[in-house]
Amino acid sequence: MFIAPKLVDTARAYLQSFSPKTAEKGAALFAQGAVRNLEAADEDIYFASVQGSLPYEVTLTIEDGTWFGECTCPVEADCKHCYAAMAALLEGAGPATAPTATGSTAKSSAKSTGAVPSKKSFTAIVEQKLGRKLEAGEKRPVSTVDELYKNHGQSARVAEYLLAPLLGSSRAWNYEMHQLWPSPPRDAWEAWLYIAHFLRGRKKNPPPFLAEITPAAEVDAFVHEWQRREAIEHWSQQLGQFAARVESGGGSVLTDLRAVFAEIGVRLEASEDGGASYDLVKKTHYAQMERAFSYGRLQLTAPSALIWSAFRTGLAKDGVLRYDTPTSASALNELLRNPLLAERMLGVRRDPLRRADERLQWKVEPASADTGDYSFTLVRADGTAPPPALFAVDGQPALYVTIDTIYEAPPLGGLNVAETNRVPAPALETNHGLTLLDAIGVEPPPRIAERTQTVRARVVFRCSVETPEFGNGEMLKVTITADFGDAVVAQRFGPDGWHDLPSTKLVAPMLARIDRSACRATPHAVETLRMNWNMYRKLWERQLGKKFPGELVEWLNALPAGIEVELDPLLATLRDAPIAASVRLDVEEAGVDWFDLRVALDVADTTLTQDELKLLLDAGGGYVRLGAKGWRRLEFNLSDEDEQNLAELGLSARELSSEPQRLHALQLAGKKGARMMPERHFAAIERKVEEIQTRVAPPVPAAIHADLRPYQVEGFHFLAYLTTNRFGGILADDMGLGKTLQALAWLAWLPAEEKSQPSLVVCPKSVMGNWSAEAAHFCPTLRVRLLHKGACDAAALAAARAEADIVVANYTQLRLLEEELTAAPWRAVILDEAQYIKNPESQTARIALALKAAHRLALSGTPIENRLLDLWSIMSFAMPGVLGNRAQFTKRFDQKNDPLARLRLSARVRPFLLRRTKNEVAKDLPDRIEEDLVCEMDGVQA
Repeated sequence: MFIAPKLVDTARAYLQSFSPKTAEKGAALFAQGAVRNLEAADEDIYFASVQGSLPYEVTLTIEDGTWFGECTCPVEADCKHCYAAMAALLEGAGPATAPTATGSTAKSSAKSTGAVPSKKSFTAIVEQKLGRKLEAGEKRPVSTVDELYKNHGQSARVAEYLLAPLLGSSRAWNYEMHQLWPSPPRDAWEAWLYIAHFLRGRKKNPPPFLAEITPAAEVDAFVHEWQRREAIEHWSQQLGQFAARVESGGGSVLTDLRAVFAEIGVRLEASEDGGASYDLVKKTHYAQMERAFSYGRLQLTAPSALIWSAFRTGLAKDGVLRYDTPTSASALNELLRNPLLAERMLGVRRDPLRRADERLQWKVEPASADTGDYSFTLVRADGTAPPPALFAVDGQPALYVTIDTIYEAPPLGGLNVAETNRVPAPALETNHGLTLLDAIGVEPPPRIAERTQTVRARVVFRCSVETPEFGNGEMLKVTITADFGDAVVAQRFGPDGWHDLPSTKLVAPMLARIDRSACRATPHAVETLRMNWNMYRKLWERQLGKKFPGELVEWLNALPAGIEVELDPLLATLRDAPIAASVRLDVEEAGVDWFDLRVALDVADTTLTQDELKLLLDAGGGYVRLGAKGWRRLEFNLSDEDEQNLAELGLSARELSSEPQRLHALQLAGKKGARMMPERHFAAIERKVEEIQTRVAPPVPAAIHADLRPYQVEGFHFLAYLTTNRFGGILADDMGLGKTLQALAWLAWLPAEEKSQPSLVVCPKSVMGNWSAEAAHFCPTLRVRLLHKGACDAAALAAARAEADIVVANYTQLRLLEEELTAAPWRAVILDEAQYIKNPESQTARIALALKAAHRLALSGTPIENRLLDLWSIMSFAMPGVLGNRAQFTKRFDQKNDPLARLRLSARVRPFLLRRTKNEVAKDLPDRIEEDLVCEMDGVQA
């Protein structure tokens, strides 16, 4: 490679133009043989690869007798790499040698500092170091190193796929380039040391047999000089760039800006003394400010930052935002429409631009014939011409700016504000022309007005259901068109908006004002239905899912006027009226005192099968796909009285299904909802209730040394009723009404054959002594043992169980002895102050539910303190499952917008909960108890 003789002198002049420091570094690179792959595109352009800490690409170009050098290094131009490349280019010019940094000449060789390469292969080297031949599995990585050294030793940069046998990479065709060595290795072993260093950087271990012969210390020592050179060059570049920023100066003082609207464009004025004086920002100053801004050193006041942003948006060359450049419109709009900048927008006299009170308007002179023109002139309100404009920017409103005043004007619509615009009649007397007149606020002249009518766009969504040839599930397919009658060509809506349908033609051209409100509402309608564009079939689509029928109906009901929907026969069923059904309850016995309620439907649609009715009933009022019959849903014919009657049974129409509802006889008896059952079933329930009431009124045990008050006897009978029916329950009398005494009477009454196991009472620490004292006073035959603080362990619990009828522990001890208490069988478990387990997620509640007992009783004067979930948690201990799981309970009963939810809850808990207040104990209890519970639940915040 050599340079053309006629360019030698200019090339040497180029080398002399470098600074001494850069020339010295470039000459050193040249002398080291760092220039490689030197080639010419033509006699004016040359390319070279120069090996620095990394390989860099240099381009040398001559224009008008002057050389320019560009480089891929951080300096980018006329760097030491460019110097080295030109020195190498001059070396080929003839016997003259290339100049050095000092102006003398020197001859160079690419291998001037290198040793003679070894001819020994890497395979031979490895076998020598191992003292054996390579095994079959070892040959591939070794041959890879041989190939890299042989084929790429001079290039330094290698594609990753060639390293795959060493990296263990599965990306066989990854072409990412990696530098393996800073200069060609002298032999295959040096090549391997460089590769071992590269593998370490990638956190890859070499094959074990190679690691065995490659000490890490040898690799570190070998690459140390290279790493050191890289670090020096990296930091030299970093520090040089930082120094350049520091030396650039400027921007360290808080700067205030304002804009001056001159004849050629908007100029900046800057102040660095708090606004006392402003100087015009000239070309050089603006360039310094741009450089300071790019380095983060330009400090601006808040309004000035907005002005500076607008200038950069408008690409203000030389610091001038010219009126006639394509990028200036948005920047000028940004400046003029921001009220915060009004005082900083100055005219040529340095006064803020005045805002005129009057609004300019377009004056139109109509055409008299098709061969004539319409003329448009921007005028003042009195018809006179406004002052000459520096410029005008379009918008709502447009802004017309003179040397000292800003006028508001109608939209420009492409019209020139500085002259009279003449528009040929055939061009204006069209729909587009009518749109222009409406936009600029001009009434259509007679020739246009007499031919104009108003047309409302009719948007049609055509929907069908298809089963795709490939894939699963059905798809909704939708095409969307807009029809404008004979006024405008019909259009289709796609992902990029509305487009004319090529197959439509106008019957008779006319002028029309188009109401496109339905067209504007279309994108939102598409988004709401969550449809995607099928680019192959040119239509919208979405997958049909479980919620699709309800979503489509909701979408149909929310569509604005002007949008019509055409549904195929299958989808059209979603518009049909729901299937009206009358409800009655069939009842059958399901064990002692329990009944299963089943819903029976009476519908007028005789085409529905029993299986279809079951599907509709189980859908809870939702839509059900009935094959070719489409989507149908069920609606119960229930009056307000019917809803009330169901609620008294603990039922809701929204929860009715084909599955039976199991209820206790006491939940059904005496309620109006029973009227929805056949009379014979209701009579059977009433008889069952009478039997229950007569067999659970035992006398107070003789072991009780107290005269129980009537309401206490009633409470004892309630507890006996629970036991007889294998129920758990809640005694929720007010504090002071003797819940402990009623519970002791119940424990004394429990069948004698169950006394082989003691009962457990869990209570607050403060009332443990009360249980011992009341048992000693009212029922001395019951042996009570308290778990004391100092003896709360497994041994103490075992001793207490062995010698007591009642073991009393507090809630802290319940947690401390969890394993022992939950493992032991109990005759009965009583939770006193059961609101301690009102949080179902607490450890205390979890342990209480795990206790094993034949009978469970909760005592609480406040079963609902803050929320209905308190009751669910306590009932989950006393009568597990009776109120469903937590999610079911919340859905059924804890709803603010359902006025009957509390009544249904009262019906469900009635057989298992007894509550009396101090004011009620002398009154008619049965009616008052239920009324009080409902009122108490109504007062709780959901």
